[in-house]
Amino acid sequence: MTISEPLVSVVIPTYNRAYILERTIQTVLSQTYQNFEIIVVDDASTDNTPQLMKRWADSRIQYIRYEPNRGVCVARNIGMNTAQGEYIALLDSDDQWSSQKLEKQLSGFNKPEVGAVYCWSYFIGIFNEIKRLRISEARGNLRENLLYRNFIGSASTIMFKREVLEKGIYFNPELPFCEDWDFFIQLAKHYEFEVIREGLLYYSDDLGQKDRATTKSSMITEGFIKFLNHYHTQLPEGYKNIGTLTLDQKSVCFFRLGQTLICHGQRSNHLQGVQLGCKYLKFSYGIAPYKLRFLYHYLSSLMGGDFYVKMNDLEKSIRQNLGKLKFWKKSR
Repeated sequence: MTISEPLVSVVIPTYNRAYILERTIQTVLSQTYQNFEIIVVDDASTDNTPQLMKRWADSRIQYIRYEPNRGVCVARNIGMNTAQGEYIALLDSDDQWSSQKLEKQLSGFNKPEVGAVYCWSYFIGIFNEIKRLRISEARGNLRENLLYRNFIGSASTIMFKREVLEKGIYFNPELPFCEDWDFFIQLAKHYEFEVIREGLLYYSDDLGQKDRATTKSSMITEGFIKFLNHYHTQLPEGYKNIGTLTLDQKSVCFFRLGQTLICHGQRSNHLQGVQLGCKYLKFSYGIAPYKLRFLYHYLSSLMGGDFYVKMNDLEKSIRQNLGKLKFWKKSR
């Protein structure tokens, strides 16, 4: 390892993803920046992951397996503690990277205050088709703004200095969801962020996968409640004095939180989630009463979770059909 080419530790947590893990590892091996190590952490897979890992002869690949299953946060933490590199990059075992991701992210550490660099993300389906590009311009000191929304994305987008571990920054195993958002806030307390304005991550958005935790409404609801109870001790009530976002931007963040909490709370019969979602929708409308959409959602929430979900689905259907109509008119 040299000063000009620091070692990057790539941590890949996995659980029962033997059918796709090889593709993920290959996107690392194909990087234009080659001074890396790969640490695959097997969270007690019951498929043929151990047999698959025996095929790799590359000395840069390290395989760690343990039992019983302890969750993705523990797997990431074990990989991070094993890392020898100056920088650590996380990659979930169903995601993929552009060949220039490591090279371009390393260039983002252009001043000592920067402790983490992220990039834009492509959302892809089961056939690798691109659904959309997630972009964000958030950079610099994000300590307060990150309380409103996860502007960074998934864990697979981030690269950070290994020294952050010395400050006790790790993934929280108590969070069934929002664990990446929590990790980013911890980073923001000590470091600035930089963004590479380019889609370098291909995030697997196949919601048909039974093993993806984000398809489970109960886990989503529980994760959000624990996260918000910890970080929103002064929010949403104290929104005027926290963060540099505009009032309009804050209202949108509260709206999205409310929408998510009610929908997933209702589907998992989680009354606290529904009630908390109603609270956030009320604040979003209170901040921006001129937005008819916010009024629609707030009034719908007053009729109960079941009614709200139906009205939310109705609005979604109308918006999708209007989008198809616009596309049809343009194509004529």
